Amino acid sequence: MPERRKKRGSPPARGLPAGQRLLRDRLAGADHNWAWVATEVQDESEITQEHLLQTCGLSQKSHKSFCPNKFTPKSKPKSQNVVEGELEDDSIIVISDTEDTTNCSKRACSDNPNCLNYLGQELWEKEDDALEAFLKVVGLGENPAEYKRDPKIPIGLKNLGATCYANAFLQVWFQDLAFRAGVYQCQPPRDSNHKYEDSPIFQLQVTFAALQVGIENVFNPIKLVESLMLRTSEQQDAQEFSKLFMSHLDSEFKKQTLPRLKSLIPDQFEGKLLYATVCENCKNRSERESQFLELELNLQNNSTVEDRLSALLAPEKLTDDNKYLCSYCESLEDATRYTEIHNLPPVLHISLLRFVYDVSTMARKKSKQVIQFPPYLNMEQFLHVPKTAPGSSMPLLPESEPIRGKHVYELRGVLLHKGPSAYHGHYEARVYDVTAKQWYQFNDDEVSPLSNLHKPSGTKVEKANANDASVNGRAKQTKKAGKRRIDDSDDDVDRIEEIVPEPRVTKYLTSKDAYMLIYARCDPDGGTQTKNPASTMQTNGIVDLVVTTGISAAACTAVRSAVPNPPERALEVVRSLNNACEEECRKYDEREKEHRQKFKTTRQMVLDIYRSWSVSSAQDEFVVLSRSALENWLKSWLTTTKRKTKETEADQSTKKDSTPATEEDFPDSSSLLASTRMPSTSLTDHNGSGSENVIDNSSIFCRHGLLDPLKGPEMKRIRTASFEAIMKCSERCFDPNSHHVEVCRQCVQDEFNERLYQIEHPRMVDKFDEIHYTETESEGYWISKAWLKDWRCPKPKMHVRSRGDPPPDDEEYARHVQCEHGGLSLNLSVRRRISEKAVALLQKIYPNWNPPPWSEESCAVCDALVIISKEDKLELRKKAENEKALLKRVSEIEIPNLLSSQNQTGVVVSAKFVRSWKAWLQRPGDAARPESLDNSVFFCEHQKLNLDPNNAADLRNILVISFAEWETLNTFYTAGPLIEIRTVHDLNGFGKTRELSVTTPDICADCCRKRRLQYETTRITVMRLKEAEKIPEHASSSSIVDEVLMILNGKNHDTIKSGSGIRQSKRLREKNTGSTITVKKTTTIREIKVLLQKELDVPTISQRLFYHGRELEGNTTTVADAEILANDVLYLKAIEEDDELLLTSDNDELRSRKKRNEGRAFGGTLLGGGTADPSPMEVDVAVDDTASETPSEHPTVTMRTCTTCTFENLPGALNCEMCDFSL
Repeated sequence: MPERRKKRGSPPARGLPAGQRLLRDRLAGADHNWAWVATEVQDESEITQEHLLQTCGLSQKSHKSFCPNKFTPKSKPKSQNVVEGELEDDSIIVISDTEDTTNCSKRACSDNPNCLNYLGQELWEKEDDALEAFLKVVGLGENPAEYKRDPKIPIGLKNLGATCYANAFLQVWFQDLAFRAGVYQCQPPRDSNHKYEDSPIFQLQVTFAALQVGIENVFNPIKLVESLMLRTSEQQDAQEFSKLFMSHLDSEFKKQTLPRLKSLIPDQFEGKLLYATVCENCKNRSERESQFLELELNLQNNSTVEDRLSALLAPEKLTDDNKYLCSYCESLEDATRYTEIHNLPPVLHISLLRFVYDVSTMARKKSKQVIQFPPYLNMEQFLHVPKTAPGSSMPLLPESEPIRGKHVYELRGVLLHKGPSAYHGHYEARVYDVTAKQWYQFNDDEVSPLSNLHKPSGTKVEKANANDASVNGRAKQTKKAGKRRIDDSDDDVDRIEEIVPEPRVTKYLTSKDAYMLIYARCDPDGGTQTKNPASTMQTNGIVDLVVTTGISAAACTAVRSAVPNPPERALEVVRSLNNACEEECRKYDEREKEHRQKFKTTRQMVLDIYRSWSVSSAQDEFVVLSRSALENWLKSWLTTTKRKTKETEADQSTKKDSTPATEEDFPDSSSLLASTRMPSTSLTDHNGSGSENVIDNSSIFCRHGLLDPLKGPEMKRIRTASFEAIMKCSERCFDPNSHHVEVCRQCVQDEFNERLYQIEHPRMVDKFDEIHYTETESEGYWISKAWLKDWRCPKPKMHVRSRGDPPPDDEEYARHVQCEHGGLSLNLSVRRRISEKAVALLQKIYPNWNPPPWSEESCAVCDALVIISKEDKLELRKKAENEKALLKRVSEIEIPNLLSSQNQTGVVVSAKFVRSWKAWLQRPGDAARPESLDNSVFFCEHQKLNLDPNNAADLRNILVISFAEWETLNTFYTAGPLIEIRTVHDLNGFGKTRELSVTTPDICADCCRKRRLQYETTRITVMRLKEAEKIPEHASSSSIVDEVLMILNGKNHDTIKSGSGIRQSKRLREKNTGSTITVKKTTTIREIKVLLQKELDVPTISQRLFYHGRELEGNTTTVADAEILANDVLYLKAIEEDDELLLTSDNDELRSRKKRNEGRAFGGTLLGGGTADPSPMEVDVAVDDTASETPSEHPTVTMRTCTTCTFENLPGALNCEMCDFSL
């Protein structure tokens, strides 16, 4: 039984759902503002005032509804019973979602001039948000209270440009209580009391005091930097700074009277190394003892600190070519060299040598090797005390035993170097705060706690995982308006509890940026072993310090230590800064209170205006303003909008600079305090006066100064009373300001004509299409096909607004029908025939158009010219074949060419002429025949040749022909002047003959050089020479020029064809002739060598470049400095050099040529032995080795230092060349 056929479903309903209105104004092409065009009005003279208003939606006939004001307060009826707990305030705003607003929405009313509901009133409705925006705009500035110190977070240090290396070490030294106490106890010299405030030791006391008792979260160490005469825009090495600053402090401590201060640096940071060499023959032992402030370790990927210490102390065998000259044996003998640690300081600094020398680039680079370091470092295995042999004073190293004491060190700090380069980057420090028992990340002025770094055992940590520790971990923090909020503080660290130690597990921290490790020695009894000079100081204001080590269960006890108090003179400076901060906070509170009151008054005024400014009917008095003007008025107090001003920015800046600052404008604070954050701005810019309060209202006005009918959707009309209230109460005005509503009639007429054209033109085209075909072959008229095709389009491309369409006989289209002689054109493809009725229809639009009839004959003159043209082409073809036969070699020779044999003479002709002549030979009927052979372009103003045929680049501009060929060319063309060239033999600088091209007239060397120096970019040829080959002084040999031409043309003249293709000959493959590179005048020699390393696979360290017989030295030398000419030739020699010899060579010239200029470092500063610098903050980076001898030849250039990566950019740079950060 067949299946039943399924019933078809009912077709979907078409049309609108029940109850939905048809929005006719949303239909395509519907515009009710202009609905009267071609219906009510057929001519522009019929336009009335009502039509003018209707174009802007302001007419009484307009369909735009008058939307109720959604922000108008509505009171509840008095008769309603008040429910318990309900407010009885009559001023409550009731906004109902169900009330009839005539479909009012932001989208539907976007072009409704009668709706004023979506202009930004929401900014004022929420009082708290409006107040916050208002205070920001009035220039109140940031709240100085937000820069106060969080008691749980240490204070950061401001980076003055590139001083991060100093900030990192200052934070490390500050956490060393013994060192801090020693700095505090230093006393000024009695004979120089007036200079003590400017000394580095006093400024260090102030810095430490500010970090200890300051109330701001950032301290500016500018005074300390100035006392050390550091250049703030130059990045320096942190390790070098540490050594030099410690040396300076040691000299200052030795001037003190207290014995414990005199030896503070050696007692706290200095250890002893012993370098010994033992002769294998006589067992004689040569020793040398040395002190160290830090142990320097070479890096190896994924190695531990213990591994690198073992490598440092590993014995070295001196054998073969590296034998030891024994003074006892008086001969070269095998020996063993040892390095021993004899004494370790309480605070151990381990420097990781991340900056290594790269031989290929002749510069230092940063090593990114990962290092593993433990939280606890047992140094007992590396510390030895040698035994003495019986009956001898000579110690025996192989039988030495480790000291049995406790030499376990605890990690206290890690210095990091961020960045890929050894010359630029950023230093940070991760330090353990002994007072808060917490690790912190110190990134200059940003300080944040670290929750996942090592904490000493004895500090309570919930579920600590040894394997989760990573030196790159960072705790999250929330930063708003410069204030830090720490969300992961641990209150348990303040309690001292006895903690059962976990099993001893060796755990390591890893980092690829760690630059220095700081360890503190643990006391065998359980505390940190440091010699604290502050133990005898007063205990007033001293806080307890818990320091535990976790060596054993018995050692896990709390140890109390005292935090030293700063000296009184340093405290006075810090108190003044604290008082200035408190005063600034007080003044800020006063200003904030004043502006809060002003906000309340302003808000109430704005609410009163926009809640009553809507027009309810067309009969109300109103004023027209633009939507943007009303929006800008509403937000003029809440946002920093750009308003129209009568003064230029230059005038305003001049006025601002000339106006003295008052106490209301800027708080009274010291220079140190003001430099740590943004100063408060002046309030005069937002006090409601001046031309800055003029709001632009020009967007709805036309070029005639009246309302633009095309800007109707941008217009809004408000009640006249509300407009006057705006002008009177808000102290704001609109420009232009028009109380009279007048729509521009001229603009309306122009738009009317355009819209009428859009309606009438399609109708006219439809009529034309019905009648344009001709009924017979003997009737019709000619019209331009291009004009007719465009005119029949709905929107012709030739149509110009308010001008109409050009007629068919317009100059652009008339040539399609009539020729230049006034007759009918011969080209039938560009014109077509239409009927007489169609012509009559078009003549109604273009009455002056008279087309030629179809029966008109074509132009007789044009017919005759066509016949003549064919004969001329045939004649030109014969002439070209004749010239080609007589000058066959010239037509076949390639450009450039050389004289084939010595002592041969020839004539120079322009390659441009030859190329043009060859093109004419191939197509004599189409290509133009050259008129003359002009060689005058090769002559300079001295009537000499501005051309050098010995240069490969100039050879591409000429062709050398024989005298017979020159005479033949003279019979066909006007040729001249004559330039004769011949090949001669000459001796070069090495006593060998060479071939030179000599010309008559002579070559003007000065003009040739001047011409070849005028370029922006050029291609230069680099020819590779063998080690034994001599360096040519000039590329003038014919063989050299020949090979240069082949390189420039990208091919080789000495090739061998094989079954697999074309390959170079064995001679060229062995010689590897060279390559061409593109350079600029600013390209350096180092950049050229890097390019050649990629092209020829020759390391830069092995490259020696020569130009005109001299070697190009100095990697920073540019192409312009070397005066390299355009399209010239460089010679390259690849040499095998010993890297060790290069780095240790006594040849100053060799080292200066190969090694990069490392800069001044700390030269000229106090740490480098310099004297007082009158302007320590000034940066002078254009310094080299000869600057002191000839300072006038090296002018000072102020570079722009990047605050992110410290790279020094050119003065005009906008973005950093290294990190692309905005400068």
